[in-house]
Amino acid sequence: MLSREEIDKIPLFRGISPEAAAHIANHFSLRIFLPGEHIFLRGDPGHSMFVILEGKVTGTLINAEGAEYTIANAREGAFFGELGLLAGEPRSADVKAVTAVLAAEIDQEAYKSLIRVYPGFESRLLQFLAKRVVKAKVQWQGDRVKSVKGISRSLVSSREPMEEDPFPGVTKWAQNLRNTIEEIASTDANVLIVGEAGTEKVLVARLIVSKGEGSTLPFLFMNCSHPPPGGKVSSGAKGKYSSLSFTEEAQESSLFGHEAGSTVYARGWRRGYLDIADTGTLVLDHVDHLTSKIQVLLLRYLQTSTFSRIGSSKQRKSKVRIIATTTKDMERLVEQGKFNGELLELLRGRVVTLIPLRERKEDIPAIVQYFRTRYKRKHQDHVSGISQGAIKVLAGHGWPFNSAELKQVLGQAVAASQGKDIEEEHIFLDIRRSWAPAKINLLKVEKIGKFLRHPMVPGALRFITVPFFILLIVYTLFGPREHNLGNVVAWSLLWPFLLLSIVFSGRGFCAYCPISAVSNAFVYARKKFLPFPGVLKKYGIWIGIVAFVSVFWIEHVTEAFSNARVTGRIFLSITGGAIITALFFGKRIWCLHICPLGRMLGEFAVLSLTELRGNSKVCVYQCETHACLKEKSCPMGLHPSTERTRHDCILCFACVRKCKQRSVHLDVLPPHQRILAMKSWDISRTTFVVLLTGSVLASQTLRWLDNHKAFTASINPEAHLRAPWETLLALSVITIGFTALTFAASAAKKFTTWSQNFVYAGYTYLPLAFFGLFDIYFRQFITQGSEIPRLLELFGLRDFTNPPQITPTLVTLHGLLPALALTGGVLSLYLLRKLRHQYPLHPLSYRLHQVIISLTCLVFIFIF
Repeated sequence: MLSREEIDKIPLFRGISPEAAAHIANHFSLRIFLPGEHIFLRGDPGHSMFVILEGKVTGTLINAEGAEYTIANAREGAFFGELGLLAGEPRSADVKAVTAVLAAEIDQEAYKSLIRVYPGFESRLLQFLAKRVVKAKVQWQGDRVKSVKGISRSLVSSREPMEEDPFPGVTKWAQNLRNTIEEIASTDANVLIVGEAGTEKVLVARLIVSKGEGSTLPFLFMNCSHPPPGGKVSSGAKGKYSSLSFTEEAQESSLFGHEAGSTVYARGWRRGYLDIADTGTLVLDHVDHLTSKIQVLLLRYLQTSTFSRIGSSKQRKSKVRIIATTTKDMERLVEQGKFNGELLELLRGRVVTLIPLRERKEDIPAIVQYFRTRYKRKHQDHVSGISQGAIKVLAGHGWPFNSAELKQVLGQAVAASQGKDIEEEHIFLDIRRSWAPAKINLLKVEKIGKFLRHPMVPGALRFITVPFFILLIVYTLFGPREHNLGNVVAWSLLWPFLLLSIVFSGRGFCAYCPISAVSNAFVYARKKFLPFPGVLKKYGIWIGIVAFVSVFWIEHVTEAFSNARVTGRIFLSITGGAIITALFFGKRIWCLHICPLGRMLGEFAVLSLTELRGNSKVCVYQCETHACLKEKSCPMGLHPSTERTRHDCILCFACVRKCKQRSVHLDVLPPHQRILAMKSWDISRTTFVVLLTGSVLASQTLRWLDNHKAFTASINPEAHLRAPWETLLALSVITIGFTALTFAASAAKKFTTWSQNFVYAGYTYLPLAFFGLFDIYFRQFITQGSEIPRLLELFGLRDFTNPPQITPTLVTLHGLLPALALTGGVLSLYLLRKLRHQYPLHPLSYRLHQVIISLTCLVFIFIF
């Protein structure tokens, strides 16, 4: 029994008379819940309300892949479960105790008894419920939020009129639709709305109601394909009923209600939607999913305006207007015997047909403005304009999911733009909607997931990489010219580590890259920067390609492997470019558009064994906050479920920490699977791969010739290249010649297919390029192994190792070089064969690329 002190602490009861407090105390029962104990589960039958006296509870939902996430927390004085008490609605979320909880519970029978002796309690409860409807920001899942808000609003006696902006669009069709809506709104006829998924059928239904006299009357929504309750029943009951029986029972219970104990769901009574929506409107979304039995019952209701609850013979009356929606051809369903013809005739008093967005692209700017206004009104966020470039990108998309997809894309764009104008890079159209979860998600391993969600991971590594990198630059520039240990570390240890890290973490090095950390430090407190030039933004990827190939050539022309001063200047030049870019244009601009190292890491990232990606089913259909895109989230401005994450995700795990829906995975995937799943192909990426393969071939061919002077001298005594310009010329000729050869192989008689032949076939050179590049720096690790004892001595580790045993072992690793080259060639041929079946590669082009890859692989094996 509640004490008067406990009652006075609860806002719902504050200020009531002693007599009323006594009635409340007599009708509420005390419940105690231990930490972690569930108070109820989503889909459980609703029959009572809880008020928290002490402790804290949390409301959670399960996303599309079974991960739990928090939607709300409640403390002392809060109440929840009121829809179960008032309408018998199934629970809309899981609620569990975070701490030990003392709660007061009132069930339906006690509630009936209480309002007989204290009628004021009902009006007080409904007043609080009305405030909650207005302020509700809880992130329910999809259609359930429409049902819950609709029921809550309908239970309140004084309702604000529904307000909706006109249907957006400037085309003749949009204008005609607005006229049709106005005309239908003046009648009380049932309406059937037909259109593809995402064509805003429910919005049209709301407009029909808001424009008419029923704008203050009840308005409910029910998804016929997934009606509440969600099917949480006892294990014993599951064996007795089929899934169809559960769906049918859920549809009947939702529409007509049930009495206590009448179904496998029912602990208390439940008011059906046709009861709650009396005098108002009920939207039946996906009406074609109603079972045959429910179709007959609904037909009888529309003919007689009477119905009975499950478990009761009492006939109840109501007058509800039905607005039904469907994506199907209803006439065909009637012909196939899947839908009741008489019911269809009664439902389509008026028919509204919505055309897909791809057929009215002229409306896109108006729809963009419509959603921007709604987003600003809903989230109270500043929403600036949208550039013409972004509008062009939107207009060029096919929109298979219509306005619903456009709404999602714009929500993401607003979050990513952070109050600035929406630009092209804020538009994410490459969402991977075909979601196939991997067998291994490392974030589901408890210890790994907890570690990676720590805010210092992996950024804390910068405390090591930044001083190390600065020391490396200083030592290579001002240390000894000969046998410089900084040079040994740079080419023999740092580069092999960098390439090896790609295998396990893709572009993860960028998350703790010392160059970006240093450049960001120069603009730490700055807020305003110059706009990044559109030309550089458009051609940034080509700048990165040219920059990396140029640096690679400089390494070999200047013999940087043995010249510490050149090494230091290369590192200093790249760092200087990053600093200058940051000073003018802001953080991460260098990384996103120009950085040659980032370009290389981004292309090779698709060969990684791990990939961070979002579950598109959750991101598209459940997420409304887009927290992964907002300030202090992804530094690269990526959405985790887009194609771009394959190349540009730096594994900073910001999205993992921000995502409340827990939809982000760190999956273990075979590299070929990632490449074969790619949907976005770009000629610039393929060009980079081919140029890099040609550069590796050129540099190592020249090295091999340089190491075999006797052989070259026997043919031509002046053939040994020594002058830098001669080396540069040879590198250029071989690299460009190799690239031209791949171009020619892609032409393959039909010039119209040249680009697709090159883009698909050329990208399969990626494993060959990677293993060739790794062999170059791994060779340096082997050949400069004699310097390892000096490094150990420098760091005071000589006493813990036996240097004479280490150095000979390194020499034996030479045998790995041709093996690695062979691995790259085999993987490239495998990818080529797989892509041939997936994309329309010309047969001759396929054979020619096979030959080029095979010959290049053989050359690599020979020269390494």
